[in-house]
Amino acid sequence: MTAFAATLATSILTVSIALYFGVIMALLGLLLLAGTAGKWILARTWFPALFEHLGIAMILLGITFRVRDLIWLGLSSTAMGLIYRRDEAATLSPAIEAPLLASALVSIAVLAVVHGFA
Repeated sequence: MTAFAATLATSILTVSIALYFGVIMALLGLLLLAGTAGKWILARTWFPALFEHLGIAMILLGITFRVRDLIWLGLSSTAMGLIYRRDEAATLSPAIEAPLLASALVSIAVLAVVHGFA
């Protein structure tokens, strides 16, 4: 792998993980604000989205550092978020969800090429 390709792969992965951790911190801030205001019914609607995004970030980190336990923990967290999601569950805007999903897919593809899976 050339130096340019390695730099490009690293920057794609860094941007993707930074986006996911930014969304996770925003969701945790929403939960903290709703919790201190005493509105736990409203706060519980954000838990599925938090579990999904935290799980995807753990999957990316697990694949990056080849830690299978972190990959399985991320898969179970994502599955728990998808199962827990109900009709009244709050979701992020599609303008935020689409770039997050695209960056995760590109990052997984880059990691597959880097680790020699593809």
